[in-house]
Amino acid sequence: PEEAALFRWDFSEKKEYSYIYNQKVTTQNYMNGFGPGGKDTVSAQNMTGNGILSYKSEGDNTARFVLENLVIKSELSTEGPETPHKKMEIKSPPMIIQGVKEDGNLSIPSSSQTLLLKLLFPLPAQPIKVSETVQNEANMPFNAMGSLLYVKGHSKITLTKYVEINGLKCAKFISDINISKMEIPPEMDGKYLVFAKGKSVFYFDVNNRK
Repeated sequence: PEEAALFRWDFSEKKEYSYIYNQKVTTQNYMNGFGPGGKDTVSAQNMTGNGILSYKSEGDNTARFVLENLVIKSELSTEGPETPHKKMEIKSPPMIIQGVKEDGNLSIPSSSQTLLLKLLFPLPAQPIKVSETVQNEANMPFNAMGSLLYVKGHSKITLTKYVEINGLKCAKFISDINISKMEIPPEMDGKYLVFAKGKSVFYFDVNNRK
């Protein structure tokens, strides 16, 4: 049987790994008593973003995460009379996260930034064999009317098989994330529903470590 393998980025030399970035987000907000005349309101927002996502190696076994040339298009609608849709397009400034280690974690831990990195570039924390799954706890912060709360859950990474892509040996992973457990303090009124769920498939170049 094939031995368990440890998957890590190669940040030993100055180099750059670039990817096309596409994002689509749909949100809905139910605000009790915040509409005109104290009425309940429902607002919905659809957003798309397109840009370039890179890991830029510093050559010291760390890299910086860079999301740039990001153009965001959004459309906001609010339920009720005389509430036309609002459309907007903006070019976002670069987003940079420094100190990314070869295992995908940060030199200085940050829950929100670590979660973003794990969503986009999940790597198993330990050696793994084909058909094995590694599960890790995951927490997601969210702002509830000025209060910082956390949604708890887990992420799973499964090494399904090895494949050849353009002559390169690649590991095929399936990532499954479920962050949906909430504990709302009794001091807070209202109902809150925040979650992140989804699956993704990604391939890791075994020999070139990218």
